[in-house]
Amino acid sequence: MKANKLALSVLTGALACTVAFGVAPAYADPSGTPTYRPLVGVGSDTTQSVMNGMADAIKDGSGNKILGSYDAVNPATGLPGDLIQTRADGLPFTRPNGSGSGQKALTSSIKGLTYPAANGVDITGQLDYSRSSSGPSAAGTDLTFIPFAKDALSYAYSDTDSAAAVPSDLTVTQLTAIFDGTTTSYTGTDGLSHNYVPLLPQTGSGSRSFFLKTLGLNEAQVAWISTTFQENEGTTIDAVGEIAPFSVAAYIAQTKGVVTNTVDTNKVTLGKIGGSDPVLGDGTLNTAFTVTRKVYNVVSTDRLSGTSDADKLLQSTFVGETSAVCSQVEVIHNYGFGDLGSGCGTTTDKAGFALDGSTPMLTATAAPKITGSAKVGATLTAFSGTWTGTVTKPAYSYKWMRNGAAISGATTATYKLTPADAGTSVSVEVTATAGSASASATTAKVAVAKISSSVKASFDKNAKKHAKKGKVKITIKASGVAAPTGTVRVYDGKKKVGTAKVTTSKKGIVTVKLTKKLSKGKHKMKITYSGSTGVASSSRTLTLKVK
Repeated sequence: MKANKLALSVLTGALACTVAFGVAPAYADPSGTPTYRPLVGVGSDTTQSVMNGMADAIKDGSGNKILGSYDAVNPATGLPGDLIQTRADGLPFTRPNGSGSGQKALTSSIKGLTYPAANGVDITGQLDYSRSSSGPSAAGTDLTFIPFAKDALSYAYSDTDSAAAVPSDLTVTQLTAIFDGTTTSYTGTDGLSHNYVPLLPQTGSGSRSFFLKTLGLNEAQVAWISTTFQENEGTTIDAVGEIAPFSVAAYIAQTKGVVTNTVDTNKVTLGKIGGSDPVLGDGTLNTAFTVTRKVYNVVSTDRLSGTSDADKLLQSTFVGETSAVCSQVEVIHNYGFGDLGSGCGTTTDKAGFALDGSTPMLTATAAPKITGSAKVGATLTAFSGTWTGTVTKPAYSYKWMRNGAAISGATTATYKLTPADAGTSVSVEVTATAGSASASATTAKVAVAKISSSVKASFDKNAKKHAKKGKVKITIKASGVAAPTGTVRVYDGKKKVGTAKVTTSKKGIVTVKLTKKLSKGKHKMKITYSGSTGVASSSRTLTLKVK
C-alpha cells in the first residue's frame, strides 16, 4: 500500500490532539521537514498505513513531526529490498519487510549489530520501534510489545468468476485442511470441481505467523506452498481457487480509499469464518469476529524505564491509554482498525531479542601514520587513520612500539622520543573501537636517528717522548647518554697504534696505551669511535709533536 489519503494534525505541549481531514496524502517513508524523525520504526505491512497516519498526526509542542515510519516495501515502486536511511548520520540498510524482519532490525539497532545478517551494515541506534501485526513469540523480556489497536484476519479470494469462486464461508478446521494440503479441491456453485491454490504472505510477515498459529500449523507443514505474495496486496489474488489470509483492517482501509485500493480490480472478497462476517454492515471491523488479534509497536524494554529525553518521548508516545498513539482513536478507526480502550498502551507483553545480525566490521580506508621529526627529544604524533563500517564514531587507542615490541606506558596519540629509541624503528598500533566493533592497524615503521657523539683526547707526557710508549685519554660524549659504549681506536697516520673497549662502567672515558714508541717529529693522530646501536660514530684528529 503506497499512498494514504488521511492527514491529521496534532499539537501538544506534551502531546495534544486536533484532527483535520481532506488534506494532502502522506507517505510512510518520512518526507518534508524534518526528514529524519526522533522516533523511527519499520516492520509490519499491515500496520504501516495506520502508523503513517500517526506519523502525520503526532507532533511536538513546536509543531514538528516526531514519528518516522518506513514502509515494508518501497512506497513508490511497491518492490521490496531497497535501501533506507533513518538518521542523518546513519548508513543506508535494507528495508525490513514484515513484523519479523522489523523485530530483527530493531534488535540489531539496540545491540549494535549489523542488519541483515547476510551482507548487512551497522545500524546501531538507527531504530526506536518496530511495527508488528502479531504478538510475542520468543521467550525473554528484552522487547516489549505495546498494543494499540485491534485487527481481524480472514481469507480473501477473487470473485471475478463467482460461480467458480472458493466457498464464501469456511471454518478454521476447513482452512487448516486447505493450507496443510489435506483438502485440495472444492465444488463451485457452477457444479464443477476446482483446485484450491493457497497463497501465503512473504516470510517474516506477522500476518503469516499469526494465521499459521490460528490454524495450528507450522512452517514445515506449509513448505509445499510455493507461491507467496506481499501481504494485503489484492492485485496478486486474481485466479480461480486462490485463497490467502488478509487483514480485515487493511481491506476496509482499501475499500474506503484511505490507502491505495488493490482489491477492486480482481473483486477480491473477504470470506466469513464459521458464519461470522469480518466486516459489519456499516463497513467497520467486526471486533467480535472469529479470528481477531491485537497489533503492536515493539520497543526496547530498557527504554521504558529510561530517563533521557529520548526515552521519555518514546514513553509518552506509546505507553498507556493516554499516550499519543492511543489518543488517536479516530486515526485507528479511519484505517479500519478497532480501538482497545483501556487495553491500549499496556506493557505486559514481552519477548526476547530477534537476533539476525553480526558484529560490525571496521575498515581503515586511510591507514594510520606517524608525523614529526624522528630524533631523540622530539615528539611524534600518531594520526588515527580513517575508519568506516559503523554508525558509531570510533574511539581510538594507541600502542607505541620500538622494533616491534611495546614501549611501556606509551599509549597516547603522542610520544616523545628517548635515547632508548635512537637507532631503532618506531611504529604505532592503532585500535579503533565503535560499540561492539573493533579493529587494529599498524603504521609504517619510522627510523629514529642515532644520537651524535664527540671525541676528546689528550696524550700523556710519555707519548711526547720518542723513547717511551705513551698513553692517550679518550672521552666519548653523546647527549642524553650517560655511559656510551663501543670501541675506540688510535691511528698514527694510517697505522693503528692502540684500541680499547668503551664499556658502561667506564661512563665514556677510557685510557688507551699506545703499542709502539713514536719517532721524533710531528704525528697526525686520529682517534675513532665506532658508535653503538643508538649512538653515531665520530672521530677526532690531533697533531702530536714528539721530541
